[in-house]
Amino acid sequence: MRIHRWLVLAAAAALSGCSVSASTEPNTVVLVNDGTLTLDWSIDGAQDPLVCSDFGADSIDVTVFDDLGGATEFQDSCDVFADTISLAPGDYTAQATLLDANGRDITTTIDIVPFTIVSDTDLSISIDFPQDSFF
Repeated sequence: MRIHRWLVLAAAAALSGCSVSASTEPNTVVLVNDGTLTLDWSIDGAQDPLVCSDFGADSIDVTVFDDLGGATEFQDSCDVFADTISLAPGDYTAQATLLDANGRDITTTIDIVPFTIVSDTDLSISIDFPQDSFF
């Protein structure tokens, strides 16, 4: 009788189709594109190359600080009055100073309001170096 009961249980298990399945999803890599900061500047309200030379400004120096304490410095010619900087998404602060042809500061440093860069977008910020910011 014991053998018979064992055969019945074995047959029932075989007919029930006991199965185990596991599904795995492939690892997903999400690439985050940089965004951009377009910084445009003026000198005493003007964006005229002659104003740069009148004030002795040769270039602008921009330092961007990320929320982790890192800093990146950019320089461009004064007379372009705009620069686009590619940045990773995140929170930033920045400072800008005008320099003479020898690379010396000729203005006080302008603190740029804190800003956030978002992937695949452009953020535009304008600053002005008023006449009284020059040494």
